[in-house]
Amino acid sequence: MVRITYNLDFILSRLDNIDILVLRVIEGLMGKFEFVPIEFIESRVRFSSSSLSKALHKLLDFRLVSRRVGDYTGYGLTFKGLDTLAYHYLKSNGYVTMLGEKIGVGKEGEVFLGEAPSGEFIVVKFHRGGFSGFRRIRRFRSYSIDAQHSWLELAKLTGEREFRVLSDLYKIGCRVPKPIAWNRHAVVQEYIDGIDLYKVGSLDASIASKILDSIIEDIKIAYQKVRVVHGDLSEYNIMIVESSWDAYIIDWPQYAYRDDELAESLLRRDVEYILRFFKKKFGVRRDVESTIRIIKGEYS
Repeated sequence: MVRITYNLDFILSRLDNIDILVLRVIEGLMGKFEFVPIEFIESRVRFSSSSLSKALHKLLDFRLVSRRVGDYTGYGLTFKGLDTLAYHYLKSNGYVTMLGEKIGVGKEGEVFLGEAPSGEFIVVKFHRGGFSGFRRIRRFRSYSIDAQHSWLELAKLTGEREFRVLSDLYKIGCRVPKPIAWNRHAVVQEYIDGIDLYKVGSLDASIASKILDSIIEDIKIAYQKVRVVHGDLSEYNIMIVESSWDAYIIDWPQYAYRDDELAESLLRRDVEYILRFFKKKFGVRRDVESTIRIIKGEYS
């Protein structure tokens, strides 16, 4: 059983249907308001002022919303509130039964260990939109984001991006975590029982070469068959299963399509980072230009 460190299960046990409805209404109106005026919330939920006031106080107590007081009173969703809505959907639809300890955190989001109805471990990743992420994702043609999009929409778009590209990559045999479900900014994935590449100790050169070959092969498959470039590849987002030395590439939301104007430079950076790491850590040497040509299918 997972060890619980994030109290979303406790919060959901204390919320009722009215509380969830108020959260959803605030979420739906945040495309128009940073803080949704209370009269707009009242007009959407259509139940008594006392019931609404009770719900809002509960949501404030759990820090699922924040309040603005000034020329008008308004409420805005917090990341914890968005987490709660996404987790409520995933749990209600039978993808997750329990959320456990945090096992990863980075510029893209927070990653938690979870438990599936089968009792197996799974991973639940909550994307965290931010200005740096906004600038990265804005450049990709398939996701046109302008300055009117809030952190809320950015977080949802990054979650959708990762789930869709993982689905495409997994179908054609790339070693990536199997995508299970997605809602809003949350992506449920297969749990990989491995360690980050940068944590791997000394290796025999033949094993290190095998691992590098498999990484290059998956970059090649992604480039040629799914037509995408990871865009942020390093030893920090490759996981190694030590029992088999299989390598899994994780963290894909910042990918670029290979016909994007930045794809060439992103591919080169991905390759340079990985080859530099293997040379420094394991003494395995590969030529950058030759590796890029292999990935592009110019020669084997």
